[in-house]
Amino acid sequence: VQQIETHPSVNLSFMGEKRLFVSVVGEAELIRDRELMKPHWRKSLEMWFKDGLDTAGLVMICVKGKNIKYWQDMESGEVTISKH
Repeated sequence: VQQIETHPSVNLSFMGEKRLFVSVVGEAELIRDRELMKPHWRKSLEMWFKDGLDTAGLVMICVKGKNIKYWQDMESGEVTISKH
């Protein structure tokens, strides 16, 4: 969270089934408003956050993707999101 506060540029990497890899480059925003978090909360998260949305210091990270790349075996692709 401290790093995002000073440098919001982030890269998220995911690995899916059948050797699918996805990379998302974008800008992160920290959300502390519990009302904005509510629609995204899942009961299973209480494994890590025992007090639910009332957990002290809880922050939701929203990433606005700018560039997305994927690879799966010999196939690959890229999407660049531009502001209008």
